[in-house]
Amino acid sequence: MQLRTSVTSIQLSHLFMPRTHKRKLAAKYYRNHNDDKNEQALTAVAKGKLSIKQASKKFKIAYGTLSNKFHGRHCLKPGGKPVFSTEEKKLSKTLKVL
Repeated sequence: MQLRTSVTSIQLSHLFMPRTHKRKLAAKYYRNHNDDKNEQALTAVAKGKLSIKQASKKFKIAYGTLSNKFHGRHCLKPGGKPVFSTEEKKLSKTLKVL
């Protein structure tokens, strides 16, 4: 009897407690490619030596990643855009010194 009541209490706790998502470290796998491989694959596709699918198999890069890079999609860095340009930052530093 004692064993059965503990099992039901465990089962009930799963009904009321939400699961928490634990994100994996380095979860964005699409950013882990070598830049040299990307450039070689993109130049081969641009010159017409290989198709995107052939280049993805040869260089072991996902087809979607190569296709997006070749067509100019997702070319921005992730995250928010900087408010000031690098020239404006340099100017503000020189003004602070004065």
